[in-house]
Amino acid sequence: MTVAILKTSAFFNPLAKESEEAVRLNMEAYNAWIAKGAQPSDRVASLAKAYNKSAAQTEATA
Repeated sequence: MTVAILKTSAFFNPLAKESEEAVRLNMEAYNAWIAKGAQPSDRVASLAKAYNKSAAQTEATA
């Protein structure tokens, strides 16, 4: 018997309000897939870039 395990590496809620989480991205998993040759869509690439920028700002203020 073969069992496939799906890991959630991202969450996106385009209708999120200010207090709600809009994007959550597991950058380690994202970068691992990119290293294996995966090519993100333009939208996913822009979300990853924005997420990285937001995470960097959060770390700078912490």
